[in-house]
Amino acid sequence: VQFEYSKFGDTSNTSRSYCLQPYLLKEYRNRWYLVGWDDQKNQIRTFGCDRILRLQVVEGTRFQVQKSFQPSHYFEHAIGITVLGNAKPEKIAFSCDLILAKYLKSQPLHPSQTLEIQADQAMVTLDVMPTFELMQWLQAHAGELTVLSPDHVRNTVRNALQVALSRQLDDA
Repeated sequence: VQFEYSKFGDTSNTSRSYCLQPYLLKEYRNRWYLVGWDDQKNQIRTFGCDRILRLQVVEGTRFQVQKSFQPSHYFEHAIGITVLGNAKPEKIAFSCDLILAKYLKSQPLHPSQTLEIQADQAMVTLDVMPTFELMQWLQAHAGELTVLSPDHVRNTVRNALQVALSRQLDDA
């Protein structure tokens, strides 16, 4: 398929043209995404369906699925829709309040999740890629948890919260 695509954060209202061999549609948080092979970039790409414009089927081309692509394997270590290329999963550890632990027990973030309830908190580990979606979740629940490791994840969350705090103080 060929289509025009407008990036989510692009404020210039410009779009780019892409040609993609579509592999699957994937839903995350009530948004749909098209995942497929981009011959120009020679890699799997993901596009938000709500930002795809003027989609058309390209006639006279042969559709081919990369033999190495297996959707269950491709997203195995991802939370959400983002996959960080060939990045290996990392052990993400955090402690959290017992109320958040109940939510995580009833609706785990990822199949790799372990949850150990202690007297006044819970310890959680995940074997995942530190994706944008994971960082968003950690930031959204920062008042209920403490990121323990790895350091770069803890620092990313801390920096985002410092920026958020400075924005609130600047506007006061």
